Amino acid sequence: MPFNPKGDKDARQFQAAAYCEKGCVYLPHPSGEFLWLKDFEDEIFKQPSAAFRDQADAFAQLIIYLRTYLSEGWRARTGNTLQGINLEGVL
Repeated sequence: MPFNPKGDKDARQFQAAAYCEKGCVYLPHPSGEFLWLKDFEDEIFKQPSAAFRDQADAFAQLIIYLRTYLSEGWRARTGNTLQGINLEGVL
């Protein structure tokens, strides 16, 4: 499914943050198995003033993509278009 994210990095991260705040996103428990996690969390939690923003932006785009992909799949399976209902915050 083609996907073109809207808005700038800050807007995408703000939109995706809602799903993190709702507990819809889980990261692995810190351990030697996930050496990348510290740098990733440092970047995520220091937004928007972090020195680097690419991982945080890619993460935000993934959340937005999955929300879009899952809602489109639900619509296709059920045939329900939910006219006038905003799925944002539901999926």
